[in-house]
Amino acid sequence: MPSSMGSFSLPITLWSALLILGQSLQVDRAAPAAPAAPAAPAAPAWSLPGGLVVRYAQLNRPGETAAKRRESLALLESSLCFAEQRLAPAIEKATGSRPSYVFYTNNETHEEVHTLVRKPLGIFGLQGRIAASVRLINLDMDPDDKKRFERFENVSLDHFSRVAARRSLADDKHLPRQSGRLLLGTDIMFAAEPAEFVSRASALKEHQALYMADGVNWGGQLYTLTGHTGPQCPGLIGDFIYLSPGTRIDMKMLVERMSWYVTQPQTAELTSPPCNDCRGLHALDQFALMAALGAAVTPQGPGGCIPLSLERYQHVPSNSSSKDGAEVVHDKHLDLPMCGAVDGKQLLTDVQKTLFGWFR
Repeated sequence: MPSSMGSFSLPITLWSALLILGQSLQVDRAAPAAPAAPAAPAAPAWSLPGGLVVRYAQLNRPGETAAKRRESLALLESSLCFAEQRLAPAIEKATGSRPSYVFYTNNETHEEVHTLVRKPLGIFGLQGRIAASVRLINLDMDPDDKKRFERFENVSLDHFSRVAARRSLADDKHLPRQSGRLLLGTDIMFAAEPAEFVSRASALKEHQALYMADGVNWGGQLYTLTGHTGPQCPGLIGDFIYLSPGTRIDMKMLVERMSWYVTQPQTAELTSPPCNDCRGLHALDQFALMAALGAAVTPQGPGGCIPLSLERYQHVPSNSSSKDGAEVVHDKHLDLPMCGAVDGKQLLTDVQKTLFGWFR
């Protein structure tokens, strides 16, 4: 008999507890407490009335192989997914709104990018769809595109330099000058929340800029163009540039800087320190941008265009890997980590949520 009573002691105790809880809930329902006054929303730490616009470009060559197309699109999806996972929440927290996106496409890529930006991103689609406005601009349908590029049509440029030049020349027409604009390459990965970028961008004045610098290829020094006498943004990489509201890189100015660059002797001494790995017309848009942006900011040169820290904003050449502490990585590898889950534990949690949603 005692053993029988022991077997019922736990359920009885549990039942008593539930009864007491139920009674307390009834009392609460009978006499509800007056609702607390809603707290006033905190003012955004970063006043950006025009919002932040993130620009990407996906421009493939006609006749590109299916494998190359898949590889290129996977790179864009990975970069975009990490931007949504790590950049967008940080921007929303600081400004009160998520960034919007502009994608430059051409006839070869327009439909696949259109499909990409409307589907759930990341591994198993766990990152979800883009929760902000998206605008696609087919540069092949832009009547000004050929005119902007006509001076370089017969210049011996590789495909990547052509794509980069077309996107940079299009920015002056297609991006809203009253907004903050973040100009990204598809080989940019947000490795962590970009806290330094948000902090420093929010402190910028109008007509100023932030950028990622190359701290590798010139022996850790920030390169400059040897023969260019005007203001410059030393060490600039063309795949991560932030323009504060009001900053304008005039298209005609950019064409002038590109035209100057293609007339220079293509030797290692084109830059200081010399670039022994720069072969041919290397990085046309990058070298032109570092000069054009230097003239566009206030004050001109390094006082108005400011590099982000080399430790947190890392350029990673193809024969190396990123170091600890990186917030953003400019990575030429194609085997980028999959986006959609921070780690294995988070992945398991996200999978459980997804399965629960399926079977609820």
